[in-house]
Amino acid sequence: MGSVSSMRPNVIGADELREYLGETELKQRVVPASAYVAEVAERLWGANRPQYPVLPWSKTHHTFAFRPGEVSLWAGINGHGKSMMLGQAVLSLCAQDQRCCVASFEMDPWRQMERLLRQSAGCEQPTAEWLDAFGQWTDGKLWFYDQTGTVRPAMIFALIRYCAEKLKVHHIVIDSLMKCMRAEDDMNAQKEFVDELCALAGRCLLAGLLPVRPEVARPARQPDQEPGRDLGRQGVRTQGHDDLHQPHASRTERGGRRR
Repeated sequence: MGSVSSMRPNVIGADELREYLGETELKQRVVPASAYVAEVAERLWGANRPQYPVLPWSKTHHTFAFRPGEVSLWAGINGHGKSMMLGQAVLSLCAQDQRCCVASFEMDPWRQMERLLRQSAGCEQPTAEWLDAFGQWTDGKLWFYDQTGTVRPAMIFALIRYCAEKLKVHHIVIDSLMKCMRAEDDMNAQKEFVDELCALAGRCLLAGLLPVRPEVARPARQPDQEPGRDLGRQGVRTQGHDDLHQPHASRTERGGRRR
C-alpha cells in the first residue's frame, strides 16, 4: 500500500464529468416521437382532458381557446374595435367562471365599466336594476387597475405577479402596448417587453391579452384595406406571442358607416 500522499483522492471532478455531461443532456432531450402518444391521446380523448375557455363567437370554438401561459396580441388601428372586442371577450370569460383583470391606460375604470355594462345589456341605456345586478355579478370575477397614461414595464410585471398570486386571476388585459413604451418607435423595447410578458405569463400560468396599434410608422393605406399580417412592417416589433387577432371594421359604400 502506498503512502497517503501518493494516493489519488477518491473525488470525481469536473474533468471526469465534462465528457459525459453534453452526451447525457442530449440523450434526455432527444426523445422518440412515439413517447408522446399516450399524452396526446389523453389530451384529445381522455376523460381528464383540459377544457379551455373560448371566445364568445361560436364559429371560433373549434379553432381557438385561451390556454394558461399564452399571450394573445390584438392588433388594429384606432377605431376598428380592438377594445370593444376585448370587452366582449372579457365578459365571456367571466361567464365561463374565469377571473380577469383589465389594465387600461387609455380609459378610466368607470368608463370601462360603463362600456361593459352596455355590452352586457345589449342596449345603449341599461336600467339601474341591471347596473346593480351586473356589479354584483362581476364580484370575484373582474378587477380593474386604476391608472391612466404611460406606465413603466416593471409596474406591469409586478401587477401580473400580484394578480396571479393574490387574486388568482386567469386572464389579464394590458391596454395597450404603446402605453408601456417611452417611445412608440422603440421596436427593440417592444420586443423585450413582449418577450418578458410571455415568459412571465408562462411562469404564472395566466393568459395575457395585449392590444397593439400597428399604425405607428406604417405606410399610409386606404380605410377599407385590411391590415397585413407582418406587424414588423407596420411599426410593431414583437416575437414570442402565441396568437394574433386583427379586428378590422370595413365601411359600407353608403353613408360611410362601419359594418
